[in-house]
Amino acid sequence: MALDSGVLARSFQIAADEMTKLAPFIDDLDGVGGGDCDTGTNARVTFQTLAHGCAQLSGSDPLSVGLDCAIQSGIRGALGHCGVLLVSILSTWHSALDDAAITPVVLRRMLLATPSALKAAHAQGSATDAMLREACSELEGLGDTLPEVEDVFSRFSTQAQIGLVEATNEATGRIDPGGAFIALVLACIDAAMRDDAGILQSFTAMLADLAERHSRA
Repeated sequence: MALDSGVLARSFQIAADEMTKLAPFIDDLDGVGGGDCDTGTNARVTFQTLAHGCAQLSGSDPLSVGLDCAIQSGIRGALGHCGVLLVSILSTWHSALDDAAITPVVLRRMLLATPSALKAAHAQGSATDAMLREACSELEGLGDTLPEVEDVFSRFSTQAQIGLVEATNEATGRIDPGGAFIALVLACIDAAMRDDAGILQSFTAMLADLAERHSRA
């Protein structure tokens, strides 16, 4: 499917459904890091808010329209640091897109702008930052010949998951909850665009494997 507002709206509904199951796990990750154990709960409410706000969007609406709708919904109803982070990323994408049609070149430009969103959320230098920069390095390495839009986004999402694995703290075994949250956002957009639930199964299997390997968490 084309990356349009309909796909974006579907991805938020998928994310809301997934986070309903994952919220206790992400809350626990937050607690391991000394947080207040609410990242998963806040993420679930944030996804539900965006899914509700974007429910009327369709494939006939360009991505810029969906991003604007999601940003406005997030400003009104997103919760916690994860909500601020997601709205910041969506705003960065919207600015980088500048109403241009989604081509591989435009999509790469949009995705490469993602790490700059972390400043507003005070997440620079975090595991999320490292994860996203790893994803950006994958796109930068593609050179001038790019694959189709779906493949560009899928490579970014997959490399972000690899970056999350690499950023997992070996000393404490802690999986960064913010990184897991953003990796889920990317995986859900990828799954919605490809209509492939296997992408989400692979994502949750990756989290489970990380948690098993770092048993102290």
